[in-house]
Amino acid sequence: MRPIAAPFADITFTGIENLTGQDQIDTFQFLNQASLSGTVDGAGSTDVIFIDDTGFVPAGSGSTYNITAGLISRNPQYSFQNVETITLNTGTGDNVINTSLGSACTQNLNGGTGNNTLNVSHPAGVTLSNTSPISAGGRTINFTNFAAVNLAVQGGGDRPPNNPGGEAPRPNAPENPAGNRPNVPNNPPPPG
Repeated sequence: MRPIAAPFADITFTGIENLTGQDQIDTFQFLNQASLSGTVDGAGSTDVIFIDDTGFVPAGSGSTYNITAGLISRNPQYSFQNVETITLNTGTGDNVINTSLGSACTQNLNGGTGNNTLNVSHPAGVTLSNTSPISAGGRTINFTNFAAVNLAVQGGGDRPPNNPGGEAPRPNAPENPAGNRPNVPNNPPPPG
């Protein structure tokens, strides 16, 4: 069997477990809950996974997406390797995306409609702003349509704070009972 030589805009398939790209720019597009039981392997060049759930209406109030090295999970989940860019458009509802600047991929994230939250963990010693884009160490997260953007140090033991000032939280910092920001020495406790 010869490889397909002509460019195709869309290929629809069933019963295929794995997809492997070639030495060209490959875009693996999954629309409205399309899934793959195996792995997407971009192989050579600059490759993209594009998940478009804009037409998806979740059973509850929204969906939670977790992006880690080599995996995008919700239901279904997408396993990948040799992919340089992730583009994710979430569906309706109040969605949550948990991700990290530790991922080697550029991420383009669109919360869509609803009251959406983006939680980003990042390496210690990096000061970031909670406005798009977030970049550090050659890694970038571009985002739009999020009501809250929370930043937290990777492995710091603290949950992502509501960080309107954009400063990085201290690892294992106790939280202020009046809010989600870490306590700062010499600040009086909240009244009450």
